[in-house]
Amino acid sequence: MNIWVDITNAPHVIFFKKFIEQWKNQGHNVIVTARELSGSIELLKINDISFIEIGNHYGARKIQKLKGLAIRCLQLRRFLANKSIDVAVSQSSFYSPLVAKMLGVRCIYTNDNEFAKGNVIANIFATKILYPECMQPVIAKSFFYKKFCYYPGTKEGIYLSNLELPKQTPSDKYRIGIRPEPWTAQYHQRDDAPLVGMLKHLNETSSLTILPRDKKQAEFFKSLNLSQLKVLNTPLSLIEIYQNFDLFIGAGGSMSRELAFLGLPCLSMYQGELLRVDNYLIDRGVMLHNKAPTASYISELLIKFSTPTENLARELKNQGEIARQMLNKLVIFEAVD
Repeated sequence: MNIWVDITNAPHVIFFKKFIEQWKNQGHNVIVTARELSGSIELLKINDISFIEIGNHYGARKIQKLKGLAIRCLQLRRFLANKSIDVAVSQSSFYSPLVAKMLGVRCIYTNDNEFAKGNVIANIFATKILYPECMQPVIAKSFFYKKFCYYPGTKEGIYLSNLELPKQTPSDKYRIGIRPEPWTAQYHQRDDAPLVGMLKHLNETSSLTILPRDKKQAEFFKSLNLSQLKVLNTPLSLIEIYQNFDLFIGAGGSMSRELAFLGLPCLSMYQGELLRVDNYLIDRGVMLHNKAPTASYISELLIKFSTPTENLARELKNQGEIARQMLNKLVIFEAVD
């Protein structure tokens, strides 16, 4: 069977890595297409995943996004036209359902963001749509409800439930990793003041590392000229982040949820309305949320944060395994019915 996977953002790389290995080992041909966003291309190379780069990100404005959608869809259709694709699968690729429809093939679409405008496209053109159970109340009334199925937990459990974690590297100074919000996202309304103010205060007591999403972000944070602030030039793996930081401050995206799932103290500074998957983890005490945390709040958090209980960690992993099997069944078994 020929399986097409479209990678449109950095978190999708680790989401599909094990699936791609599994499907190839089962004798399937997996075709991976990708565009650069937040280090996705570099992560594909680091993880030794063969891919074809097609298109790019066309900007934050709606007119740019619509233009980019049309251009990249046509590019993908042209590339895939003679590949005899049997099924398309993606996490949050708004191109995948539309191109699959053009090609006349099945499409399995997953997403965990109820505010993503591109879900409208998926609802129309995807064959089957897989969402977290916590999104069901806001999705159930959709005209396309028969296409939907729901899995327990969050998507991070799908690919992290069997990950073996190394011991954390000790340090005599608190080490904090920071992942800023995506400035090109449709929902982002940029306000750097809370984060910059916090960094300036923490610079006096902690070792700080910015994990930028692109060169523009890297240049901005380097321009702050803070003595204890390091700005990375290349992406870190989840294992490296887990090993080398005592606290992760993120924007409530996939990386924040991944590290919260693994048990690293994690604070979301997301400035908009929280996603239901974020609230799911916050309600279980594995992630915190504060739009404008003070330096004293951070210091207290480093001391008092408690890792998930053994029972909770087991529950999250079990949910992840159920979700993984659901997605695999939709792609492999239902595709050949």
